Amino acid sequence: MGRRLSVRGWPVRLGGHPHRGWLPPGAAQPLPTPTRSVLLDIAIEAGESGCLLIVEAQDGSMASDTWHASPDEAMRAASTWFGVGRDDWMTD
Repeated sequence: MGRRLSVRGWPVRLGGHPHRGWLPPGAAQPLPTPTRSVLLDIAIEAGESGCLLIVEAQDGSMASDTWHASPDEAMRAASTWFGVGRDDWMTD
């Protein structure tokens, strides 16, 4: 494995998305998804064939990863999805 960058305890608010699917005529509009605040541990693990952006909620309620061609691409994704800035990353 190559280098590893991380951000620990990043606060985000999940949920609040409106319904975007089809509804039959006359159906009630569903409420937005419930919102909740979570702290995320976010990491970029770089290797020879690209890198993983790994996201885990500290409360264990969610985890995910995505593949990216470069650490810069993974940083841009973390910025877009969670608001993590370039200066927020620490080297592990």
